[in-house]
Amino acid sequence: MVRVPTYASYMSLVNQTMKTKATANMYSYQTSTGIKYANYAGYGMKASNIVNMEASLNVTQNFLDNNTLLNTSIKTMSTVMENVEDAVSSFKSQLNNAMSAFSSLTDGEPISTEVAASLNELQTVAFSAMSLISDALNQSVGGKYIFGAGSSSEPSKFPYATLDEFQKMYDGINIKYPETSNALLANRQANYALSGDLTIAQGSSDNEFVLSATNGFLSTAVIGGENTTGDLTFSAADDSLHAMVYGAFNSIHAGDILMIDNNGSKTKYTVESVSADGKTLKFAEDVTADSTITDGTGVTVSTSFAVGTVLDFEGNSAIPSPMQVLGMNDSGELTVRADNAKLSTSLPQTLDASSHWSLSADSYYQGGSAQEVFRVSDNQSITFDINANDPVFTKLFRAFGMIAQDNLIQTDASGNVEAGQSQAFRDLIDEAMSFLQSAIDNNGKAVSGKNETISMCVAKISANYVTLDSVNNTLNSLKNNLEDNVYDIKNVDQTEAAAKLLFTQNSLEASYQVLSSTLNLSLLDYLK
Repeated sequence: MVRVPTYASYMSLVNQTMKTKATANMYSYQTSTGIKYANYAGYGMKASNIVNMEASLNVTQNFLDNNTLLNTSIKTMSTVMENVEDAVSSFKSQLNNAMSAFSSLTDGEPISTEVAASLNELQTVAFSAMSLISDALNQSVGGKYIFGAGSSSEPSKFPYATLDEFQKMYDGINIKYPETSNALLANRQANYALSGDLTIAQGSSDNEFVLSATNGFLSTAVIGGENTTGDLTFSAADDSLHAMVYGAFNSIHAGDILMIDNNGSKTKYTVESVSADGKTLKFAEDVTADSTITDGTGVTVSTSFAVGTVLDFEGNSAIPSPMQVLGMNDSGELTVRADNAKLSTSLPQTLDASSHWSLSADSYYQGGSAQEVFRVSDNQSITFDINANDPVFTKLFRAFGMIAQDNLIQTDASGNVEAGQSQAFRDLIDEAMSFLQSAIDNNGKAVSGKNETISMCVAKISANYVTLDSVNNTLNSLKNNLEDNVYDIKNVDQTEAAAKLLFTQNSLEASYQVLSSTLNLSLLDYLK
């Protein structure tokens, strides 16, 4: 006998059918996606674990993505240093080949064809090396210049397309390629607004001129004080000035011209060297007497344009430009050298504010000064601190520039080598070789400065590569573990889900048939 369902039993049957349908929908979703549930609510207490692991997975993947770009930067830096080493090696080889020819150079005799050919080849190689290194230092990855300390502009400016263009600027007579890094990197200006009226007078020779300004050309570098310098001691024994405070003279560099005002007594010095701790200045001039100024009271150290700095002059087209700084006298006047053929007015000349005159030194380095630190994981970082203005590169530019400039061997009207020029030329070759060797291994001496040698830069790049590779291996392992854990919680076997779906669909069809039969039952069916 078939029981006629009550409303309660009917609703129970409907609910069971709906549950079966929900289960079928779940298995259908699992079969098509391989994921257990469409939202986190289905995972219950495990949902928070999934969210945390997926967040960690996203962070890990972001590190890996960023590290991919850093890895490209490091490999590019490594390639650049390889190119630099090749350029240095090629130049040294060319120089060694030319040395036998240069040994025949003699004062009072014409330059032989062999010497001229060897010199031309050497200068061509030197110029090519400068151009190659400058171009290499302008490499960018992901829109960032990797040797520019975060700069958005090319860090190395080398505006010469040919050796002739370079020698037109650096003729070796009026303008020589700077031999100190400070002159090469000089980036300062004097003008009518800062210095007042400018007077240009003739110097001791046709191509030498004396510049004086109402307010001078000095800029304050150090003011003595208990916290800035501590006691200042002048030493006649080694012609030096010593401070008690670490880094007191860090803003001063070899080649700087100083005016030291010691309580009203002013003395001019040229800096030969600055100690690694920034506490001691060694001077080219004699220190006449020992003295100590307690806490540096009343002492001001000012700097002017470094010897060898090339200045662009604007304000009067009749005055020659560019000019090169030769020195400064005790009155703060600058002695400069320039092409007197460009002088088209009588001297002295005084330019007032209306002329808007300016003297500017423009460094080849146009990059920034920031030290770039990149996070490569939650607790590790690497530093990019190799820049185009580092000592290793200034040494190379100076070595190559000294050789590439024009008129290395000066001759008289008859074409014979002038007195002393053969030895001066060999001395210049030796100096260039010294710069090269210093850039390679610091001439075998201990290295105390930042990025002094090629090998130091290569070591830093290699260390960054090893660190990044190790971090990436760790991150990839962590990523794999997180993915496996998330997969185990969220994912299902699709084949098993399909089998369960088939079974559930059969149950659902049976439920529909029972529900349909039940709906068709009526009390009238039993009263007929």
